[in-house]
Amino acid sequence: MSTPPLPTTQILKSLETVRQEDLQGALQELEAERLRVWAHLRRVAPIFWITGIASIFVFGAQDNILQIIPFLIWAGYYWHKHLVGRQFVEGFKDRVLRRFITTVIPGMTYDPKGKIDRAHFQQSGILGTRITRYNGEDLMVGQVGATMLACCELDVTGTATHSEGESVTFNGLFFVIDFPKGFSSRTYVLSGEVDSKRWQREGYRRGQEPHRVMLEDPEFNAMFWVYSLDPVEARYLLSTSFMERLITFRRDRGLWPTLTFIDNHFYVGMGVSSNFMEPKLHKTVLDSRINTEFLDDFRLVVGLVEDLNLNLRIWGEKAVV
Repeated sequence: MSTPPLPTTQILKSLETVRQEDLQGALQELEAERLRVWAHLRRVAPIFWITGIASIFVFGAQDNILQIIPFLIWAGYYWHKHLVGRQFVEGFKDRVLRRFITTVIPGMTYDPKGKIDRAHFQQSGILGTRITRYNGEDLMVGQVGATMLACCELDVTGTATHSEGESVTFNGLFFVIDFPKGFSSRTYVLSGEVDSKRWQREGYRRGQEPHRVMLEDPEFNAMFWVYSLDPVEARYLLSTSFMERLITFRRDRGLWPTLTFIDNHFYVGMGVSSNFMEPKLHKTVLDSRINTEFLDDFRLVVGLVEDLNLNLRIWGEKAVV
């Protein structure tokens, strides 16, 4: 029997009140494992380094392939460190992150090695290039209220269409939200003037030229540049509460999210510089809240979904009247 979807208001409340103590048992086990692994690496590191240095004196003077043995020894250490580190991360994702996600949103599935289909990212226009490399992980799929949501971490590289050979990248969280009876036009919420100029160069017009939409909030207009094929629809979508959420997020997190509304899909790209859903071996997992940044990003998107659902219901009622 499937778990009924929670209303967005209840999910937001769960995101606000979730505590590290809720996962304390799994975290304690993981911390003990981290300490064992870290102690092991500290024991074997001197062995690898001393053996490598000694092999320089033995093989370094020889004019043959044996000269590479010291480097192979050191490479072996880093490869060993990488493998045990990956095992630790996989344990964290399976025992902690999976439980955390399903606790906050019952019924949500989690695949540590999964990713959103490449076609969705291409359609979103967030990168707007010919994609040459598309990697992802940590796929989450579930229902937020009556709305289907998918999220994953992506590492994407593309070649800019306006400049031959120029490489552009996206690294961070990517969300896809499905609104089967929502909007029908194309609206782009871009992060400031720089992103807007790149967007224009990349040719996102798709046969028609979107108009710059100036909204009622001057602070929002300074932070985000909105383009739409239908300015009236854009104003319905970007309500006062919607804009306030983005402004607050921008101030608190210091990130520049990019949002697009295309073919009844709402896309959000949250670029970050590091993989914040993977713990580090040299740092305890007990000193800080689990995935603070992920919580903030997910809370923003669920809040935006709640606003959009409300806006679309009101808009639909007005259309019927």
